[in-house]
Amino acid sequence: CLLCLVLVLSLVTLARAEVTAGQVALDAASLEPGTRIDVTGHWLFKPTYALQPGERPEAATDDAGYLKVPVPSLLSRIQWWLDDSEDFKKWEQARLDALGFDTEKSDDGWYRLIVDLPRPLPADRRVFVEFDGVAMRSRTFLNGHELGRHDGMFSRFSYDLTPHLQPGRNVLAVWVGMEKIPPQTLDMGEAVTVNLTASKVLTMSKGMFGPLAPGQPNRAYDLYGIWQPVRLVVRGPARIEDVFFQPRLDGATIDL
Repeated sequence: CLLCLVLVLSLVTLARAEVTAGQVALDAASLEPGTRIDVTGHWLFKPTYALQPGERPEAATDDAGYLKVPVPSLLSRIQWWLDDSEDFKKWEQARLDALGFDTEKSDDGWYRLIVDLPRPLPADRRVFVEFDGVAMRSRTFLNGHELGRHDGMFSRFSYDLTPHLQPGRNVLAVWVGMEKIPPQTLDMGEAVTVNLTASKVLTMSKGMFGPLAPGQPNRAYDLYGIWQPVRLVVRGPARIEDVFFQPRLDGATIDL
């Protein structure tokens, strides 16, 4: 089993696709099983407040109102439990200004990546999109079909694109938004010099982000954006779901 695992891992091919203006083109070589394609770069983004009545960003291909934003990156102001340095505040403001939209007004929006497939996918191939981390809530669509929803900031998740992938242009759309826990001022005591309220305890883990201090609104420590790398993964008809390592004093057994 260990030899099988080594052979499988040796077939993995790492590639980087050039993502510019929210588009990526796949060639025939990148559709070989075991290929992992890094699709970080500049995706398109439109804040929800800029959507027009009746607009369906999960399926539309019109780029009007969309801006180029870096992926991975957070789209909201980063703060910390302790007071930030003045230099950090200046750099953070410059980063937000470069995004091109009102980050103080926006708390959710739509990413878009056009995936250009050169030819029909072979019958024995499957293509997945894998996210290493998205804050805080997300919904993912391909060509208008919802693939799934995910809540949280630090966990990885993936979706199978194959059922809705077609030759030519494919619209991968990802809605992301803040957690938006209603403020609750019920005092729950103090932990490590930080006053705890019900809303703080109910929020999803955000690590060291946010000035958890009395009187701060939920938005002051809420975040959103695709803040970790994204990749496309091509697999054959089989997929390793999990690996179980069972050690012994004289060796080990690995079950796939």
